[in-house]
Amino acid sequence: MRLPWRRRHVVTVFTRDGCGLCREAEQLVSIEARGHDVQRVDVDSDEDLQRRYNIRVPVVAVDGEEIAEGRLAQVLETQREMLENATPTEGPRLAFRYGVRWATRHQNVELGARLLEQAVLGDPTNDAAFTFLRELWGSHEGDWA
Repeated sequence: MRLPWRRRHVVTVFTRDGCGLCREAEQLVSIEARGHDVQRVDVDSDEDLQRRYNIRVPVVAVDGEEIAEGRLAQVLETQREMLENATPTEGPRLAFRYGVRWATRHQNVELGARLLEQAVLGDPTNDAAFTFLRELWGSHEGDWA
């Protein structure tokens, strides 16, 4: 991503707190775009940004043109394919694992919750998934005892 030195560019990194891929992208941009104006934009700071970049983070734009994005969309697509092809026993376990990962590692509570709901629907005895959902929504909505 070496940028020409003829003029200063504005490099924007669309990111979110707690995202490992985002930290990697920010580190790379800080090295590669040295001498240019670098901006960090937290997609969770604005509903429109969150809708636009939710699973695409990190996204790097130069002078307003998006030039790179993270692998999260590809990860999600792979996970969905694996869930579709999973056995009835394996599916809820995978949904639980993916849901926890999305909610914690990728800081995407909504997507994590959807996967955890899928885990509970597939295996109503999965107390861990139910507890995790209660913790997610209890802290988010404040209406679970």
